[in-house]
Amino acid sequence: MTACGLAFGKSLRTPSRKRGFGRRENPDMSKLAAALALIQKNADAWGVYFSPPLSDVAAASAKETFEKSFGISYPSDYELFLAISNGFGTQRGTLFDAESIQKWNEEHWHRIPILRQVEGGSVIESFPNPDPPTIEYVWIGSYGNMDMYSFHQATREYRVTNLSFEYVYGRFKRLDDFLMYLADPTIELAGST
Repeated sequence: MTACGLAFGKSLRTPSRKRGFGRRENPDMSKLAAALALIQKNADAWGVYFSPPLSDVAAASAKETFEKSFGISYPSDYELFLAISNGFGTQRGTLFDAESIQKWNEEHWHRIPILRQVEGGSVIESFPNPDPPTIEYVWIGSYGNMDMYSFHQATREYRVTNLSFEYVYGRFKRLDDFLMYLADPTIELAGST
């Protein structure tokens, strides 16, 4: 990752409208663009790192691959985010790039980890789960410890949860609000459940 879009010598780009968003302005895209512009403006002070974006075609393909693999919807507006920054690093952790979302959800939901002893230590391997659980959350990032960033399928909320999803520390209805929490170190969570 590189420090904000300015490190590329340009501002962050906005994805094109050719992916079926229609001719009318998408209000969620406007809010997302405004939030990302504010984050970019403060990136150095807030310790935010943007990654090079995916092309619109690659972002749409990542969404399609995910939805075919898991049989569930991709997180709301995340495809738009990937076309602006394929992943995101902040003082509060990382949002995964498209490839990592696919990889870590495959490991978390469709595979079983096994600890195997080898000479000089242990190895963790994973094997296909013959009876994978119903997916309630999409794992989209990590704070680096046992907390994770996720997208709850039933409520369509972005959430800060623990690794087992048993505790919810924060809820965000929109991606732009979630990104602002991750980026701006002065924003605190209001409460948990």
